[in-house]
Amino acid sequence: MKRRIPKRRILKWVGLTLSFAFVPFWITTLYHGFGYQGTSTRVLVKCGYVNVYNGTNRLPTTWWYHRLEPGAFRKMYWPVYLTAGTEYSLTIPLLYPFLMIVIATFWLCRADRRPKTGCKHCGYDLTGNVSGVCPECGAVIESSVLESVE
Repeated sequence: MKRRIPKRRILKWVGLTLSFAFVPFWITTLYHGFGYQGTSTRVLVKCGYVNVYNGTNRLPTTWWYHRLEPGAFRKMYWPVYLTAGTEYSLTIPLLYPFLMIVIATFWLCRADRRPKTGCKHCGYDLTGNVSGVCPECGAVIESSVLESVE
């Protein structure tokens, strides 16, 4: 029987990878700014936050990058939403997406824990089982699990 990889396991590893990759990305944004500027939309990532602007823009469409001056970082803890007519600007500190990824990954790790007396293949609780075979999936149970069950 071929064992399928659960979606939760994949999500946990993706979340863990994103969590570790996010920290160097955030540090990079403290010293370098980069973004995209379209005809009506502008997305900037710099100084530890993301800014999305939608409105009339008379500048050419381009990708840009520049090194920030020392001391350009400003402390920003709360999202800011500004609007003027049909134009709007949304600024979000990178701390918020990072915390959402970390909390979701932590929740997935905690929710997927199996009891120590459970089957390693399906998670069925083997308390009181002395046969050496899981009644749920038919897998052979290791002797260490049988000892902890008794």
